[in-house]
Amino acid sequence: MDASGTHPSCKYASSPKTYVEYWENKFQSNVAPDACNETLLRNLGWRVMVIWECEIKDCKAVTERILSYLEPTSLPEGGPKG
Repeated sequence: MDASGTHPSCKYASSPKTYVEYWENKFQSNVAPDACNETLLRNLGWRVMVIWECEIKDCKAVTERILSYLEPTSLPEGGPKG
């Protein structure tokens, strides 16, 4: 994830051209809690999957990605935690 709160190379992402410093700070303040929470969850043994808003534009692709993520062979030993 980059400072704009989008994943790298997102073709839909853009940053405002005015008030650049304000928006950079705003984006960073939005990103920080997500990164912290993801780290905390992983440290507790949870698997984390991030789905970006732009990814849901292609329902078939995101469905395949989710199903692949949930396949038993991709789960850690002992199955999912929850």
